[in-house]
Amino acid sequence: MKRPSLILRILFGMSAVLLLGQPAARAQSGQDVLERIKNTYERIDALRAEFRQITTTPFDETGTSISGVIYLSNDKFRVETEGQTIVSNGRVTWIYNAATNQVLINDNMEDETTFSLSRFLFDFDDTYEIASTGRALLGGKEHHILRLHPKNPESYFREIMVVMRDSDNLVPRIEVLDANDTRMVFELKSIEIDPPLAPDTFLFVPPEGSEIVDLRSE
Repeated sequence: MKRPSLILRILFGMSAVLLLGQPAARAQSGQDVLERIKNTYERIDALRAEFRQITTTPFDETGTSISGVIYLSNDKFRVETEGQTIVSNGRVTWIYNAATNQVLINDNMEDETTFSLSRFLFDFDDTYEIASTGRALLGGKEHHILRLHPKNPESYFREIMVVMRDSDNLVPRIEVLDANDTRMVFELKSIEIDPPLAPDTFLFVPPEGSEIVDLRSE
């Protein structure tokens, strides 16, 4: 199965999380939690979820926030927000800005300074190691908390916190801290696994009259 490559600068707010101590009798190793996450996401062919995003920096602690819907299937993705739509079929990426009625078209490229949510869910154990573990109550349900540090000290991302829902092994929240002390918080809700998707979900047809800027290499 191909790994999805969803490029997101999507950061999410959530209600307060109550961290709890983890009694030894009920403790589950961080490695066990990682394996549960991997085994779950490796069986997923498509995903739909609502998201909210928040990004904060040392210069802007209030942060910026957007929300919308995401779709994933293998290396394809679609992100819809109020003002922007980002679509990739795995080879080409379309970015449509509603305010300017402009469409940017480019080859699908990975950037080490852009956090790929889906790639992380599949490959985190190759790149990160467990720094600490814990549990949390969110919405009255138990969640496992993992804090990860990169194995490579020169990694652009310095720390990642993963929250896994104990009932189904899904990840509704990820926090990322990068080398510039920018904190990205990802929250997903209403997660649908393998939902029916329209054939054109991962294609984008520019609206009539829109400006098209094609940046693809020849």
